[in-house]
Amino acid sequence: MEKPDVYGDGCQVNYGETKSGYCTYGDKESSKTIVLYGDSHAAQWFPTLEKMANERGFKLVSLTKSACPAVEAKRPDQGAFKQVHCTKWRENSIKRIAQIQPLAVITSSFQYFTPSNNKITRAQWWNDGQRKLLKGLRGSTKNLIYISDTPRPLRDIPNCLASRDSKVCDSTERSKVSVIRGFDVINPNPWLCSSYCPAIVEGIVAYRDASHISVDMALKLLPKLEAALIAKGLFA
Repeated sequence: MEKPDVYGDGCQVNYGETKSGYCTYGDKESSKTIVLYGDSHAAQWFPTLEKMANERGFKLVSLTKSACPAVEAKRPDQGAFKQVHCTKWRENSIKRIAQIQPLAVITSSFQYFTPSNNKITRAQWWNDGQRKLLKGLRGSTKNLIYISDTPRPLRDIPNCLASRDSKVCDSTERSKVSVIRGFDVINPNPWLCSSYCPAIVEGIVAYRDASHISVDMALKLLPKLEAALIAKGLFA
């Protein structure tokens, strides 16, 4: 299925890379800048935020890297993923955000990675990483907004729908909101789940694979995300 445009234009930083490009969208002359920061679970919200930037007239800077969560929780090296590249990319991104001094930083991260330290609990590992993220961003903006992780599919949804009855594919699970104090939290799980988390929401395939919401679903959720940002006081 279609991926957000940041993949096609080189703004979804890949393995081995440590710096994002210009990656600026919306009204590039605007004095108001919003930064999207995180891994592919941040990038899945790019279509929504880009459309919002064009409609509301703000500048959107996208700083995202595959498999590298904004949360500074170390992962073990695996295949093409090397923690050293992730760490350096975070350092470069945090410096850039400090230079930009944006109206807001909107961040999100996939929360099911494997910890590098098995001597502490997963919750402590994740919370410690969030504290480091919070410390790194403090002073760069007055609005630190964390979109908690989207529901977690237990299978590749498009492939499932192509070969099975849709009810068989409704096995996606809600993601627990695991965000420490200091961030303004937006929880998207109720937008995608009721008593269960269906593969198809209001006629739209909700996920593009076994992890990310689809571009069509992200755009469908624009009014909900916009309302949530307004409730946080972002668009006065």
